[in-house]
Amino acid sequence: MAKQRTFWPHEKPGKVALWFAVAAFLLWLVLPMITGVFRETVPVTDTWVMPFIGVVGVGIAAAVNLFTYVFNRQRSVMNLIAMSLTVAFTVFTATFLIGEGLAGV
Repeated sequence: MAKQRTFWPHEKPGKVALWFAVAAFLLWLVLPMITGVFRETVPVTDTWVMPFIGVVGVGIAAAVNLFTYVFNRQRSVMNLIAMSLTVAFTVFTATFLIGEGLAGV
């Protein structure tokens, strides 16, 4: 368990949580590129599928970061930043995705 606050995590759960956060945000960079390359020829680039994949990816990263914060007591600065960004981005993007679904866009 983490004993003191440092900048980088020194234990494996903290490092795994950071990798999940990095992978989730890279996913949001890759998904528009996939849509641009394949346009509408492949069904996975449908208007709601790509944002849903992105929200699920960031949601998993947020859950892993929250888990390591609460149960593994990872209090490094990078873990706190990753947790706050992933949780806030998950709420933000999920709100927009649900709103677009309800509006029929």
